[in-house]
Amino acid sequence: MTACIAEAKQGHKPFFSYDAGGLISDSWQVTGILTTPDGAGYSFGYDSSPCGGGGCSDRFTITHCENPTVANFGLGWQLTCAASR
Repeated sequence: MTACIAEAKQGHKPFFSYDAGGLISDSWQVTGILTTPDGAGYSFGYDSSPCGGGGCSDRFTITHCENPTVANFGLGWQLTCAASR
């Protein structure tokens, strides 16, 4: 997967990756990162029950990512959204 991500970034090709964390306590959660053909990056997240325990609408968030990168945190390669400086 790392080679695929690096190739997409170098070739200015759009890509996305996500981690479907599955059922966490009382909700389904997914996080991910994507880039557009012009290199803009975004991190996104989904939570099926953000208030915990139901009774509220699901939530999808998306945030501009100044510098999408690939890093190894000891658990394998992961896509991260580095903060701009």
